[in-house]
Amino acid sequence: MIKRSLFIIFLSFPLFGHHLPPSTENDTAKSFHLNVFKKLSSKLKLKLKSSFRLRKQKNDEKQVSLGGQYRLSHHWFSFIHVEQLYGQRSDNDWIHIDGWHWRDNKSQSQQKVGAGLIYKTILIDWKLPLLFEGKTSVDHNLTTGHRTLKLSPMLRMTFFKDSDPLLSPYLKYEAYLPHNFSDETIYQSWFYMGLIYHFQEFNPFIFYSSGSQKWTGSDSFKTRFNTTYLTEMKIKEIGIGITLNY
Repeated sequence: MIKRSLFIIFLSFPLFGHHLPPSTENDTAKSFHLNVFKKLSSKLKLKLKSSFRLRKQKNDEKQVSLGGQYRLSHHWFSFIHVEQLYGQRSDNDWIHIDGWHWRDNKSQSQQKVGAGLIYKTILIDWKLPLLFEGKTSVDHNLTTGHRTLKLSPMLRMTFFKDSDPLLSPYLKYEAYLPHNFSDETIYQSWFYMGLIYHFQEFNPFIFYSSGSQKWTGSDSFKTRFNTTYLTEMKIKEIGIGITLNY
């Protein structure tokens, strides 16, 4: 309560505004994805994922992940993964070097490890089956030390042609809950609408997403002013990609 009161007092001084990032920003992005899934056995699958996101207002982002998925039962799966990321912004990237600004993290790399569970079930088993998938994971960023709980429910319907899957429209939501950083309960969230085309082992896809990411006071800002801030980036994104299943 005291910190928020100080924050309001500081905002009454025009000069203090120069130390703060914008409270809200809007951005657009185009992303490209390539996924390669290799079935090693009836229960074990190897997954390689890569993406490249072109941002209008912020540094471009690149991501590569390698992981494995194991079938525990008819409905339950477990997975682990490691990730290499470039261009990601964190809370402590708001720094003071010749004035306050965001750190140029265009070439800055981060490494993550994570594990989680997936639950899948058919909600409606008609000619157009409706699949529900619930995915929960815990990620640890080895570079920043941040830990995140990620929740991701999805609904997917599949259209068939001659008993073979043809098209799968889907809706998906993602929520990122910080464990040992940020002052927000959910610091990042995304809503997806997408379409997958099935052609043997080739599955091209396209999606539209609307997301929000929030950052709170960096350590250097809190140390200097003994208060915090909240800045939010709202993003609209169009993505295309292909998944190869072997």
